[in-house]
Amino acid sequence: MSQDFLNSARVYEQLSKFYPEVTEYKLYLAQSHYKNGDFDQALKVSQSINDPAYQQKVILLQSLIRYEQDEIQHAKALLRQGTYKIK
Repeated sequence: MSQDFLNSARVYEQLSKFYPEVTEYKLYLAQSHYKNGDFDQALKVSQSINDPAYQQKVILLQSLIRYEQDEIQHAKALLRQGTYKIK
């Protein structure tokens, strides 16, 4: 299954290169890296997304990445930036 995410990352990398104005491609690229377990690359790509319309999705993805890296407090801090309710 990770091969599927590796392949999708390759596709979305090309798409985001050819169509840099399409924010979805960058988000999908970051998600593919996340699903493939490449958390550093997923974080790097997600941090390059500056479209306000995707802010909540980016925050959620970044918090998931931090959680997977055992950075629980950082994940919670990210979620507090958004509209998510956590204790």
